[in-house]
Amino acid sequence: MSRNPLTRINPKYTTRLIAVLLAALLCLGVYRVFIVEGGNVSEKPGNDLNGTPDNNAENIDNSTGGETENDADNDDEQNIQDSDSMYKDNGAEVLRNQLSAQSAILCNNLKNTVISKKSEKTPVTSAAVLSLSVALTVMEAIAVGEISPSDRAVCPASAIRLPCYQSSSSIISVGQSLTVAELVKCMLCADPWLYAHTLAIHTGGGEQAFLDRMNALMRDLGVKNTFYRSVSDPNAQSTTALDAAVIFRAAMENQTLRSLLTTSQSFTVSASGNAWNTFTLCNRFYSECCTEGQARADGIVGGYYCESEGKEFVFMLFEQGGVEHITVAMCSDTAYADSLILLSRALR
Repeated sequence: MSRNPLTRINPKYTTRLIAVLLAALLCLGVYRVFIVEGGNVSEKPGNDLNGTPDNNAENIDNSTGGETENDADNDDEQNIQDSDSMYKDNGAEVLRNQLSAQSAILCNNLKNTVISKKSEKTPVTSAAVLSLSVALTVMEAIAVGEISPSDRAVCPASAIRLPCYQSSSSIISVGQSLTVAELVKCMLCADPWLYAHTLAIHTGGGEQAFLDRMNALMRDLGVKNTFYRSVSDPNAQSTTALDAAVIFRAAMENQTLRSLLTTSQSFTVSASGNAWNTFTLCNRFYSECCTEGQARADGIVGGYYCESEGKEFVFMLFEQGGVEHITVAMCSDTAYADSLILLSRALR
C-alpha cells in the first residue's frame, strides 16, 4: 500500500513551508490594504492626501479661456466664474502702442467674448464706474419697491465732513434735497461722491449697508476685481476695464439707466437757495466726443464720458449688423479716439 506523500516530508520542512505560506498571505494583505486601497484614495480627482479638495486638479476658469485660478474653492468666486455676464477671453488680440489708454477692452455681446484688450485687468480709479455701480444699486432698490424715483433725498449732516463737500455743495448742500432721479442724474454727470453718499444714506440707511448691497450686486453681475470700500472717497475704490465692461453692459440693459445714458436732453436742479445749475446727460459724451448725429451714423447706441484729474474715460455700446459691442477706454489722453480704434477691430 502506498503512503501519503506528505508523510514522507521531514516535519521540520513542513513547519518551514507553513511559515512561508503564512508570510506570503500576510504580505498580500498588507499590499491590498495599504498600497492598492490607499492608492485609490490618493488618486481620486480633486483630493489631496488628506482627503481635502485639491485646488489644482482640473481647475479651469472658463471666463479667462483656460487660466488656472488658485482660489477656486471659494464659493463666491465660483459663482462669479459661472456668471453669464462675464466675457470670455479666447485668445483676444493684445493692443499696446495703438492706444494711449492705460486700460482698455473691446467685447462682443453676442458671443460674450473679448476681442481686443490692453491691460484689461490692471486696477485704475474711476469715478465713472463708481457712478454706474451706485446707479445700478439704486435701480435695484427701485425695482423691488423700496424707494421711488420721485422720493426726495436729503443731503445728510455727515456729508459736511466729506472731502468732496466743498467742490459739490454748489449743487446740493446739507439739509437740502433732490429727488432720487435728480440725484442719479447729477451723479452720472459730475463728480459722484456727494450725490452717491446722499443716495446711499437714503437707500440703505447708511453708507456701509449700501456698500454691502452694492458689492453683492457686483458679485452677482460677475465683477471679479472691483470691491467698493466707500462711495464718497475717490481713493477707496478701483476697477478694471474688464469689470467696467461688465458694469456698463448691465447699465445699458437697465432701461431706466439706458434712457439717461443715450439722450442729450438737459435737466435742471435747484440748490443753494436761488442758484440753478444745468447739466447735460451722458456726462458731456455728445459735446465732448461727438454729436448725436455722428454717434448714430457710427452705430453708437449709447455712450458715457468722464474726465478725472486730466484723464478721460469713455464707455460705448456699439451695434453693427445686429451685433452689439462694448468698448471701454480708461485713464487716457484721447479716450474717444481709443474707443474708435477699438471699434475698428470689431468691423474687420
